[in-house]
Formats: sequence, structure tokens, C-alpha cells
Amino acid sequence: MKYDEMTCFRCAVAVAVTCMEDERPQSESVTPQQAADYICNVLDIVFAYSGIECTVVPMLYPACSKIPLIIRLSGLGTRLFWFHAHAAQERVAQELEGTLHDLIEEVVAVSA
Repeated sequence: MKYDEMTCFRCAVAVAVTCMEDERPQSESVTPQQAADYICNVLDIVFAYSGIECTVVPMLYPACSKIPLIIRLSGLGTRLFWFHAHAAQERVAQELEGTLHDLIEEVVAVSA
């Protein structure tokens, strides 16, 4: 069986989202900062011991069912992530992995 780093990344995101499920803000009154803190905590688990540092900053946007967050990974780039407070855990993991997929793919290609 071939070792696939991107599969490992997908699994790491899924595990981190699952571990942080009890901390996920889900109420109607979720603030952008609460959403940013949650995603930052998830990414801290994903990138633990990797040397990759992340920052998550809420973007100014009219209040609605989704919250735009700017994710910055040190030395890799910046991406826009739409946080949906009522999304299923699996969807949050898939959306987050999809948002960062191309950045991580570059790291895997360089390390190979």
C-alpha cells in the first residue's frame, strides 16, 4: 500500500474536528471571533509538531448564516474559509481540508 501524505492530512483534519466537536460554537449567536478561535484550535491540532503556524482572523461581513474567516499558514499562504455554525462535523472537516488542500499539497511535493 502506497503512503499518501494527502490522505494523512485529510485524516488529521477529520480527527481534529472530531476532537474539538464539544468546543464548536453552534448557537445562533456565534460571533466571528468564536468561529475564528475554534478553527484556529482545530488547525493547532492538525499542524502540531509540524512547524507550521496558523492564524485565523474573522473578515468583516454582514451578519448571516456563514462567517468568513481568513486562514494564514506561515510561509504557505492565505485562504478564505466559510464557517457554517450548523454544518455537520463531516462537512466542516471536508470544507476545511478542501480549503487548505492546495497549500498542503505544495508542502508535500517539496518534502518528497
